[in-house]
Amino acid sequence: MPFEYEFRERGNVLVQDMEAWDGSPEGLDAVSREWADLAGQDHITATLTVFGDDLMLGPDAQEELMEEWSGDADRVDLDGIAYVGPGIKARAVSANIDADYEIRTFDDFEAGLSWAQSR
Repeated sequence: MPFEYEFRERGNVLVQDMEAWDGSPEGLDAVSREWADLAGQDHITATLTVFGDDLMLGPDAQEELMEEWSGDADRVDLDGIAYVGPGIKARAVSANIDADYEIRTFDDFEAGLSWAQSR
């Protein structure tokens, strides 16, 4: 795997730590499949993905997000997805996701978690 990531649960929320991801498309398909498998559990109602300062989305990563992440988002039944990241980084990711439920972006982890837990 070209970058480290981890999943953990906080009640009804699946938290995905991708702070080490730099925006490269390599490995995103595997991350997306694992996310969908875990997010599809009955007790998970929302997800929260955390991005770091090094995230720079190029066209290849944007295409991968649109195809893989949007497709996997359609496979699970969620009430919301939250993205947390500095500046416009979380918004850059969310702009490439097409899903049938609410997607919100936050600069602060606790604010994003609070919103996700309320879903």
